[in-house]
Amino acid sequence: MAERTCLGCRKTCDQRDLVRFTLAPDGSKVVVDYRHKLPGRGVYTCAARECLQAAVKTRQFQWGLRTQTLQVDTEELAAALRARIVQYILALLGMARKMSASVVGTRLVSQALEKGEPLALLFVASDMSPNIAAKVLFQAERLQIPVCRLYDKDALGQIWGRSESSVVAIRSGALAQSLLKELDKLDRV
Repeated sequence: MAERTCLGCRKTCDQRDLVRFTLAPDGSKVVVDYRHKLPGRGVYTCAARECLQAAVKTRQFQWGLRTQTLQVDTEELAAALRARIVQYILALLGMARKMSASVVGTRLVSQALEKGEPLALLFVASDMSPNIAAKVLFQAERLQIPVCRLYDKDALGQIWGRSESSVVAIRSGALAQSLLKELDKLDRV
């Protein structure tokens, strides 16, 4: 396992636990290489706003990417990183659908919560009716199941091949742990 040092906090970690950045092909800006697949020299930070800020403030991106004239903006990097994390969460949700690791729909999710099924995470649509959401949120809070309100009904529905979905529950397991890890990263950025 290869280790890399965060440009911000200077901690050494497994490179899979850090975010990789590289130059765009035209060299005009720093881009997020979230899947660690882009060519070229790369630099790393923790998935945390503080590390991005520290690296920008001390011009570590310019030093690490060997381009002193480049202007790097913390807010632009944070927005790009958030977009990549959100995109990756959508991909993980697609995997949950394919693996049958989810329960979809208000009625089915409520029944699963009442039965005490091993659920690790709920995605509640940001535009779900407040009255209906209150019941699901109460059940989730009672069972100490984390709730994410990142997507609207259309986005959740699209993943599961429906016109819309208000609630999706992710069953406990490795995929749920990956989703929770990504949501934690999103909170820190």
